[in-house]
Amino acid sequence: MVRGLTSTGFKSDEALFSEMACASLALCGAYVALYRSAQQAAVQPAQQPEGAELRRTPAGSVRDLSAARLHLRGVLKQCEARFDEHPLFLEMKSLLEAVEGLLAEAAPPKARDD
Repeated sequence: MVRGLTSTGFKSDEALFSEMACASLALCGAYVALYRSAQQAAVQPAQQPEGAELRRTPAGSVRDLSAARLHLRGVLKQCEARFDEHPLFLEMKSLLEAVEGLLAEAAPPKARDD
């Protein structure tokens, strides 16, 4: 859905912008939900079913949050001039801040220079 909307005139048409914003919020909200779910599962590990294969990049990884951040930054940048006060724009901006907060929490601690 999101890819199909990127070729439309969502940067200047409010109805198309609303569609794009709703799709972006759903996509990136799903990324955040997957990440939180994976973090919860890491705290309470479940047994792996016999024969289950491990994925290289599991759903709910930091990579998903990075994809959400990249997507939201791009959409916000493209629409800022026209829709910066639109409620959906502000909602996407808020979600971006939440994603960036989760990424900051997930970052490994910086090495201290002693």
